[in-house]
Amino acid sequence: MKHIKPFLLLTLVMAMPLIMTSCYVSQFKVGSGPKLGVSASEKEHYLVFGLVKLNEVDSKSMAEGRRHYEITHQSTFGDGLLSVLTLGIYTPRTVNVKR
Repeated sequence: MKHIKPFLLLTLVMAMPLIMTSCYVSQFKVGSGPKLGVSASEKEHYLVFGLVKLNEVDSKSMAEGRRHYEITHQSTFGDGLLSVLTLGIYTPRTVNVKR
């Protein structure tokens, strides 16, 4: 019984980053924002809770040369679910560009 309490406490502390993950959104407007309402979406791939970036998403090329657009970086429910299922080893994020 003495060994169960420290094990439960350690398990709870290790699980906190996974339990505390949430969906977040950050938006940036370039120029005066989107004009056409057309959007493109790509995934950013990370390892180890987002510390190691695997690919580079070029939002400027996603805007297809437009001078007015909006970039949204977000962790969707599906992204968070994948992160939890892989215990934080793989952490995707979604990038949307609205022209």
